[in-house]
Amino acid sequence: MKTFRDKRNLSGFTLVEILIVLSILGIMAMIALPRFANATDSARQASVSDQLRIFRSQIVLYRAQHNERNPGYPPNSTYASAQLLTDQLTKCSDALGNVSSQRSTVFMFGPYMNEFPRNPVNGFSTVTINSGTGPLTPTGTTGWIYQPATGTVIANLTGNDTEGKAYANY
Repeated sequence: MKTFRDKRNLSGFTLVEILIVLSILGIMAMIALPRFANATDSARQASVSDQLRIFRSQIVLYRAQHNERNPGYPPNSTYASAQLLTDQLTKCSDALGNVSSQRSTVFMFGPYMNEFPRNPVNGFSTVTINSGTGPLTPTGTTGWIYQPATGTVIANLTGNDTEGKAYANY
């Protein structure tokens, strides 16, 4: 015959034991979460650097296939546009830089990218066109800043990464 004491020993954990375990888990989470947050920031920064590398290489490829003319310019013009830059890199183009959604014997170049890249830090996939030739100054209002005259592209991010390096110097 079982006694009352025997039933109590089989009933499970006490409230005090559960609270102690939860407290320990909470302390461990407080220690680990900042490390994961820092890893997320580092991953975004590495992704920005990688997006810039791809973006820059596709600009160089476009220029090589279009008689040393950078993307963003319409044929026979020196006025660049963000929409044309996007189209010239994501659609097929002819030797002059005219674009088409379909590849043909005339539109035989590209597409250089499946889609225009999104800046992983600020989330923008838009680009600001800088018509000058001087240094680019980020404002943070778009994903990228592109200077068609020089073929320079930078992340449009103000401030520094977690290692203190300016985003504009990526």
